[in-house]
Amino acid sequence: MKKILPVWFGMVWSIGILLSPAWGGYVWNTDGDISYAGTGGNWTEDVTVSGKVIRDCTVSVTDTPWSINGTTDGLLTVENASVLFQNHGSVEMGKTSDATLTIGDGGKVYWYTDDDGKYGYVNVAATGYKATINILKGGSLEVLRNYFGNQDLKGTTSEVVLNVAGGNLAYVGSRQHLRLGWHNPATITISQGGTISSTRDVSIAESGNTSKYNPSQLTMVGESYVKAGSRFVFGTQSYGAVTLSILANASGMGNIEANTYQQGSYGTVVLGVDHAMTGLKQDTFTIVKASTYSGWQEKREETALWNTRTENGAVEAFLNPARRQGGEDFALKITDDWLFTDISDELASNGWLWLEPSNSYYALELLLDVTDVEALVDWYNESDSSVQAEVWAENMIRLSGFSPDISIFAWDFSGYEPENVSLLSVGARNVPEPATWGMLLGMAGWLLGWQIGKRREK
Repeated sequence: MKKILPVWFGMVWSIGILLSPAWGGYVWNTDGDISYAGTGGNWTEDVTVSGKVIRDCTVSVTDTPWSINGTTDGLLTVENASVLFQNHGSVEMGKTSDATLTIGDGGKVYWYTDDDGKYGYVNVAATGYKATINILKGGSLEVLRNYFGNQDLKGTTSEVVLNVAGGNLAYVGSRQHLRLGWHNPATITISQGGTISSTRDVSIAESGNTSKYNPSQLTMVGESYVKAGSRFVFGTQSYGAVTLSILANASGMGNIEANTYQQGSYGTVVLGVDHAMTGLKQDTFTIVKASTYSGWQEKREETALWNTRTENGAVEAFLNPARRQGGEDFALKITDDWLFTDISDELASNGWLWLEPSNSYYALELLLDVTDVEALVDWYNESDSSVQAEVWAENMIRLSGFSPDISIFAWDFSGYEPENVSLLSVGARNVPEPATWGMLLGMAGWLLGWQIGKRREK
């Protein structure tokens, strides 16, 4: 028995290492009257929701405003459940407090389509508070009448925050449009393949008294989509300044489809990369496709990381050849030893380089001119990237987890606000892929247990 225990210890420890990424789970707040699990429910009276979860059920809301508020922060989570609003059923958020609605995997909040434009509505951030809607992968919010930022509040802190992280926000009616930042500013982020769509217009800050005190922002990170059946319109109002940021990463680049792309003089387009440093699978992406363009301006800047061209009704963003490290014939080799290239001074703030094809995962080491390297690493690790950063030496970081299909490394530090950062050199090296690391650690644990057993036997 004494011989067996150490070996079993090593094997169990090894299995734990291999399975640990799958461990974990959610802890749900299911206290309170307005929480159903598996039984469903029907609400026909005015309801205030705070800190509740709807899970594993189907709920109907009829003839009632459904207020997501609380004494401090209103909070509602919907996962693997459907919430149907009928007749006068509606959602109000940010009316008496800041409020958050999170729609997770399998969650669906929607309206009975025969009520199109007549009764139920979404009224978000109506009276001076912040309303946040998170639509995660596998979740959807389908609206008819909608007011994402409903009143001109003359300088109050009212704000709409939409985070479409893999989910879907859609206007599915025929009488109105999807209006984001209608009278108050909206901060909108689409990422992880998320989609915002409308059978008619998708408009950002398109009311005459929108955003008098704060601009609106639409940020598309990696693979992300906006699909408008009619117009995609922003920046046409003097009080409605809007910045559209399209940031590339390994999953791709944002894509806008519309019959008409309409950009006013108060709209700005920014092209960049996610969290300043990213790997890419290609150097060209289609970012807009429309039958008619109004206000689009080509980007042809010598010092810009991205430039654009319009061909066959599509706008393509392409990496600027003038910002390529080493010129058109250079590619950084990836071998079992570290190989470095010194970055040209003129490319220190933004640029890109080709990487020779690799058959395995690899890591990059970056030497930077930076004051607080730990703060930069912490900020980078907030991204959705599978690549992880760590401080490797003084003013040096290592980025680990690049897959073999990543053939370009691009950087643009203009989006990092705490300080100016410059890239001085880049090195590359093959490393075992994550599964291989798990197997090696598992074998090490098994051998450790075996050695302990052998020593005790002696």
